[in-house]
Parts: sequence; structure tokens; C-alpha cells
Amino acid sequence: MATIINTPHTAVIIEPDWEKIKEVKIKLGGLKKRKIVIVNIHCLNNQFLNNDFLQIKELIEKSNYLKIFHDGKKEDVDNMIFAFSLRERCDINYIEGVLDKRNIADCYNKYILKTSLI
Repeated sequence: MATIINTPHTAVIIEPDWEKIKEVKIKLGGLKKRKIVIVNIHCLNNQFLNNDFLQIKELIEKSNYLKIFHDGKKEDVDNMIFAFSLRERCDINYIEGVLDKRNIADCYNKYILKTSLI
């Protein structure tokens, strides 16, 4: 079962346990004050079977939040994007490999650049 936590500011972290949440909060650093949703893909697979799914779906559909998915396969993210009809959105990113400060910052900077051009 996933743990969904809102940081004291605006970031939302969806991870399987509190230790992972602590790690992600540290990796977010100053970006935890931004509108970002960090999602462990494995939590999505588990949440399709319970009531937390609606809360996760609502977070993912918010267009003013950057969504970063990690710890899974790219095809899982692609399937989720297809299932939720989220194609052509610039606010969804997938981080392959290790989630770290640099990856998160790169995704955020790309998102800000894309949204400023729209």
C-alpha cells in the first residue's frame, strides 16, 4: 500500500513506505516548495485495487503540477498515460534509473521552460 504525503508546502510524494518518503524529501531539497508530484510507479499498480486510486488519479490529472514517475518501466508510465488520456501533456516525466536531485531538477527546469513557451 502506498503512502501519500503532502509536504508542508506543495510537493506530493507517493511512495511505498516512510523511509522512501524521507529519501525523496531530501532529494527534492528546495523543490519541495514547488508544485511537483513524485510517484513511485509500483504504488500505481497497487492502488488500482483500492480507494486511494481516485486520490492518485486526481493528483495526476492536475495540470498545474509537474508529475515525475520513477522506479518502474517506461511502458508502465506509457500505459498509465494512455489509460488516463494524458497524451500531449508537458507536465509528465519519467526518470529512468536512480531518482536524484539532478534528475528532479532537470525535469523541473524542462517543465518550466516548456510552460513558459506556451
